[in-house]
Amino acid sequence: MSAPCGTGPGFQALLDAVHARAFDIVLFEHVDRLGRDLERASNFYKAATFADIELHQLGKGKLGRLDMGIMSTMAQMLIEDLALKTRRDLRGKFERGQSAGGKSYGYAPPHRTRRSGSKRPRRY
Repeated sequence: MSAPCGTGPGFQALLDAVHARAFDIVLFEHVDRLGRDLERASNFYKAATFADIELHQLGKGKLGRLDMGIMSTMAQMLIEDLALKTRRDLRGKFERGQSAGGKSYGYAPPHRTRRSGSKRPRRY
């Protein structure tokens, strides 16, 4: 599952299976796969523990309330820090007159004619 904030169909199917008590454990690579913020991960933890389903992280084993709280907080802080740095870097590029992203609004740049008269191929 890689949809942000647990909004994808895979996450929803997992949550539905948790509510249906379809299995005994949920095995995941990292807690940020269950939610990118503390609230989402906490809600998933509550649903799983209410259904008597254990949460296990690869390489760490069974996670409890404290593990989920700390790891979810760290995941949320990482996402917020990454967003802040990305916006700062894009603002700096814009202020220097550079492109702050890819194709604006999905438009492709027009073909430019070289001095020799041949057209430069588009690169996406």
